[in-house]
Amino acid sequence: MNDPTALLADLVRIPSVGGSPAEVRIQEHLAGWMRDAGLEVDHWPIDLGALTARPDFPGVEVARAEAWGLVGRLPGTGGGASLMFNAHVDVVPPGEPFAWTGDPFGGRVVGDRMYGRGACDMGGGLAAALTAVAGLRD
Repeated sequence: MNDPTALLADLVRIPSVGGSPAEVRIQEHLAGWMRDAGLEVDHWPIDLGALTARPDFPGVEVARAEAWGLVGRLPGTGGGASLMFNAHVDVVPPGEPFAWTGDPFGGRVVGDRMYGRGACDMGGGLAAALTAVAGLRD
C-alpha cells in the first residue's frame, strides 16, 4: 500500500489516453486503491452535457463520452490546517512506436527510473501523494 513505485507501475500500465475507456478504468482503479488505503472516497459521473453547455465552459482538448470525478479524503483529528493534493490521470497518446525502446504502457523499471507514458506527467506525483497519505493513515 505504501510502495509508490508499485502504484506508479500499476497506473502506467493502464493506457489512460484522454477520452479513452481506459481513462475511466484508471479512475475506478484509483477509487479502489483509496478505499483499500482507508480513505473516504467520492467517485461520481460528471454530466458532460451540462458542463459543456455552460457559457463559461473553456472547451476540451479531446472528446469524451464519459468523465468521472474522484476525491479521496483522510479526515483529520482536529481544527488544524488542511492539505489537498490534486492530479490528473489522462495521458497523451504514445505517438510513434519506434520512438519507444519498450512498451509505452509497460511501467518498466530500470535502475532508479521508470519508463512509460504518464510516469512523470502526472503519475509520479500522484503515486507519491497517495502513498504519503496512506503513510499518514498508518
